[in-house]
Amino acid sequence: MRKLTWFSVLALALGLFAFDGAAFAQDGDKTLEERMEEIDITDPDQLFEVASWAMKNKKSGKIRREGRKLLKEVLELDEDHVGARDALGHVKVGDTWYTSKKKADAARLKMLEEEMTGKGYVKFRNGFIKKELKRQFDRKTWQLDENLIWRSEEEIMAAKGYRKIQGVWVQMSEADLARADKHRKNTGEDIIVTTTPHYRFHMMTPPKFAKQYAELIESLYTWFFDTFEADKLVSRDQCRVFGGQRVDVWCFSSPQQFQDWVTAYQEEYKFTPEDKKMFRDNPSGWLLRQKRIVTVVNEKAEDMENTLLHQNGIMLLSWFALGRTPPWLREAFGHLCEHLFSGEKYGRVNNTTNSKYGGDGGIAGKEFNTKDMPPATKGIVKRGDDTPILVMSKLGLNSLNGDHLAQGYSHVEWMFNHHLPKMIAFFHSIRSLRVPIESNKWEDVWATYIQASIKAAFEGWSTEQFMDEWRKYV
Repeated sequence: MRKLTWFSVLALALGLFAFDGAAFAQDGDKTLEERMEEIDITDPDQLFEVASWAMKNKKSGKIRREGRKLLKEVLELDEDHVGARDALGHVKVGDTWYTSKKKADAARLKMLEEEMTGKGYVKFRNGFIKKELKRQFDRKTWQLDENLIWRSEEEIMAAKGYRKIQGVWVQMSEADLARADKHRKNTGEDIIVTTTPHYRFHMMTPPKFAKQYAELIESLYTWFFDTFEADKLVSRDQCRVFGGQRVDVWCFSSPQQFQDWVTAYQEEYKFTPEDKKMFRDNPSGWLLRQKRIVTVVNEKAEDMENTLLHQNGIMLLSWFALGRTPPWLREAFGHLCEHLFSGEKYGRVNNTTNSKYGGDGGIAGKEFNTKDMPPATKGIVKRGDDTPILVMSKLGLNSLNGDHLAQGYSHVEWMFNHHLPKMIAFFHSIRSLRVPIESNKWEDVWATYIQASIKAAFEGWSTEQFMDEWRKYV
């Protein structure tokens, strides 16, 4: 290579030599020519490859212009060459390519007009609308969708899985929406349906409570399995504790709504005359264990929490223990669930039933809360009025009075806080033991399993010894 003299260097620095841009273009042309000589110019793909290289050349505008000409030559060979069309900025609408976006948009709009006219739409405010919906149009709530169709807020939200309940948009799955639609068809009322892993909730409550209560009851389910080691006897997955099916939970705001539901769902749930009687006799809600139904009635949604916890706690224990738990134990366990999970400080009795105290009928409220339990049970024991556990285990729900509820909760609270391993064994024994029963009467089944399970879980204790130890605690 020829060396530059000191004069040449100085001349370059001072700009005494002029650079010929054409010379650089010539160098670029040679490179382009060399590339052209290496390909089959009748092959659109090979020609497109060279054209693409030329279009990307950043040093020479002339080479880029040559590249653009080559792209057009590609289209002469293959008018549908997508690469060349895209590089030239062409847009395809239907089967036709347009050389500008403006022309393409005009063609697309014309095509869309023909299509929409055929579907019963008319042009309206830079879009389309069903002719019969023009009078319903509300510019504050209606929106243009991606197909330039004006849609109402209800239609847009429904497509996303939302339903407007009490003025609030609530998202539900397709299955839950179908369930809600069925209820509206049956009763004319809107409800929120929320399906969780182990429950299906039907809420006639303000939307903010639906998610809150669904999560609360699922957490109760998890707590039951974790605390009482239920996994050792039954899988927590796939609703195995409930026989493989979810529990249907219904929340009503009035007794009349509750009774209307009984009529509307007679066929679906196959209610028996006895089922209907229990619903009538328990206007604040009832549960049907075998049918996996929990019902709760409360005018104020915020007051449903305790009842939901109580009833679903009973449902969990009843299914786990195969229906062998006496009413006092079910009620006491329901109160424990309220006490542990409720936002209120103390659990309380939420149900009123047609009592049979002393053979008298009529509605009777059984006033009791867990705060009152310690002094109440102390008074019961001090007076010698406590009921032997086997006697109490033969009493039906309507025969339990306030003292029975206090004593029963005291038994459960004592076991839970001071003998949890034995309580776990107690529940497991009720489920797993096979003991001879003298009769088919439920009261005999309950008493027999209580006696056998106490003996198995409490290391041979008799029911009398159980009562003696409990009295010491009280």
